[in-house]
Amino acid sequence: MTEPDDRPAEDPVSDVTRAAPAVSPKRARRAGKPKRKFDVNVTGSDNLLHYGKNARVSGLINGSRNRIEVSDSVGETFNLRVEIHGNDNLIRIGPRAAIRGLTVFVGNHIPAHSTRLEIGADFSISRGGVFYLFNSGNALTFGDDCLLSYNTIVRCGESPHLIFDRETGAYLDIAEPVAIGNHVWIGEDVYITKRVAIPDHTIVAARSVVTKRFEDSFCAIGGNPARVIRRGVEWVRNPGLLVPETAQHTSYHARQNVFGHGPTDDPPPVDPPPVNPPPVGLPQQDGPDR
Repeated sequence: MTEPDDRPAEDPVSDVTRAAPAVSPKRARRAGKPKRKFDVNVTGSDNLLHYGKNARVSGLINGSRNRIEVSDSVGETFNLRVEIHGNDNLIRIGPRAAIRGLTVFVGNHIPAHSTRLEIGADFSISRGGVFYLFNSGNALTFGDDCLLSYNTIVRCGESPHLIFDRETGAYLDIAEPVAIGNHVWIGEDVYITKRVAIPDHTIVAARSVVTKRFEDSFCAIGGNPARVIRRGVEWVRNPGLLVPETAQHTSYHARQNVFGHGPTDDPPPVDPPPVNPPPVGLPQQDGPDR
């Protein structure tokens, strides 16, 4: 195994088989940053860890010829943990990801081989996300611009537990891809099972359990099990992305005007500092509620 050399954080490092400090511990503490970009314990050979700017990954790899490829992320918050048990597995995350809390399990005490997790550009997920790729051959893909809320769980297989047809004895837990399309918004506490497909421009309601393949885009799905609850809907990440003079822009700001927060409103006033501040040690009264 080879040690990565000491390079600046903005330079990606490839062909790394075991994590090592990017800078000395003393310099890292002085900078107030984590000591390692990759804090991954590796057992095996020919594993590749490749990371871009701001990407930080922790966990373990127990196997050979596994690949983790992470492009440049957004900001300093990037909390990805991986546990890989098996060979020839791939985790690839596209550019500008914002990962506040995601754990990826590949295999368990029974190894999984040749699994694939591929995430497109502009992916974001809040804390508590867990992806399980427990069966050999599992595949989980996300398109571009997907937004996942807290505690999203995706389970692609049932290993180490086994499911058979009672009459024929045929093994039934056959790996099939889980495919999430482009511009999909997944709400809080959603559970996604194996063999699921979620099309482009879909909204998944909070606490839904998604168990089947959907085909129609621009829909909202929800429930347990999830079903289409509304068609012809579209979502936008935030008001700043609305295109001026469109129907969406006009209707949104018309609604905001009802509450006195239209796009042309002046910013709320800021209380000026007191002319004579209270003496040190005496509490100052709070200003008016906002």
